[in-house]
Amino acid sequence: MVFAPDPRYRARNRGVSEPVSTGTGSDTLGDWVPLERLSKVLRQPQAGYPLPFSPSASSGNHLKGELLVQIIADLHTHTCVSHHAFSTLREMTEGAKDAGLSAVAITDHGPVMEDGAHPWHFSNLSIVPRVLNGVSIIRGAELNIMPPLGGIDPLPLHILKSLDWVIASFHEPVFHPSNREIHTKALENILKNPYVHCLGHLGDPRFDFDHETIISQCNTYGKLVEINNNSVVVRRGSAENCADILRLCKAYNVPIVVNTDSHIQYTVGDFSRALALLEQIDFPEQLVLNANRERLAEWFRKHRNLELFPKTETI
Repeated sequence: MVFAPDPRYRARNRGVSEPVSTGTGSDTLGDWVPLERLSKVLRQPQAGYPLPFSPSASSGNHLKGELLVQIIADLHTHTCVSHHAFSTLREMTEGAKDAGLSAVAITDHGPVMEDGAHPWHFSNLSIVPRVLNGVSIIRGAELNIMPPLGGIDPLPLHILKSLDWVIASFHEPVFHPSNREIHTKALENILKNPYVHCLGHLGDPRFDFDHETIISQCNTYGKLVEINNNSVVVRRGSAENCADILRLCKAYNVPIVVNTDSHIQYTVGDFSRALALLEQIDFPEQLVLNANRERLAEWFRKHRNLELFPKTETI
């Protein structure tokens, strides 16, 4: 099974180019690479962020007519409500539309983060339209895993219940890295939290934990595992951990989501580094929740009582 970014990504603004970092430029969004060079670039480790493998020869077939598995929704993005992000809600949906995505989740940081969203932001998400720029909007949050035992941001219960989608993640400004035992215990408590749906950027090497102890329990508690494309860029050492986590998800049949964690519209839909990991491990497509429109719609219908792709006019 070949995983590939959507060839339409950024096509409207960049003609026949794809945003893939070759590691040779200073632009943190990546150099712009012509389509005909894309598969060659994806076969190379990212300079400064080496992948823990040598990609297979099949990696060169991303754009040569083979069956392409494409991510249809980005379930982890931040707007400028999180002050270290730079794009508005409309701009993020424009980025998603440019990438050919069907849906995008707006998951601004919880209020315990120093520049996170105020609780009122989450309580007022109900005014956000369900469809904008032809893209379905998922009203969510990325909450902080709280020290030392693994609580989450103290949002009122009615707000937690109202959110479509909740990711819980370690963030150094909130949870100072400790040790493997403490991190594992915190994650075990997150597994038991009924208001959390997904474990965010688990590959961060600063938050070492017992991978098998956590992954083996995800299905018991109905938790999804995120493979975070941005981690390979900003969290050095994450690629090796993500690869190990993927192998365990494959072994335990745990569904995952592949996300960008974009903080600006120009990176929405660029899953290239994460998909390279999945391809190398030969990760089963049926375990990638957001690689299939009906699969994703059914999850939200079943678990959140939400019709993700309503038949309504767009704004």
